[in-house]
Amino acid sequence: MRALRTVENKSDPCGGRYIYVHDLPPRFNEDMLKQCRSLSLWTNMCKRPEWSIMGGKDHFLVAGRITWDFRRASDEETDWGNKLLFLPTAKNMSMLVVESSPWNENDF
Repeated sequence: MRALRTVENKSDPCGGRYIYVHDLPPRFNEDMLKQCRSLSLWTNMCKRPEWSIMGGKDHFLVAGRITWDFRRASDEETDWGNKLLFLPTAKNMSMLVVESSPWNENDF
């Protein structure tokens, strides 16, 4: 509702540019993980051995944001962004971003 109210508010530079993140029911995530062995006839979908085979080097993420949105240095929730690219499992993953970091070789 806030986004809809701010569309007409010309003094708000973010007017109408908010996003809404849906809180999905467990059947779309947690419940699927409980039945991971039976989701596919040919593949065991249980926890991401695919991830550990090459340590993430065969994974990539495409993001419509800059790398700094995923490299928050602090644990403060009020600080900008998140710590996705500081997670050990993401350090080998390649990431296509709008603006990459010259100090990190895994974003492009």
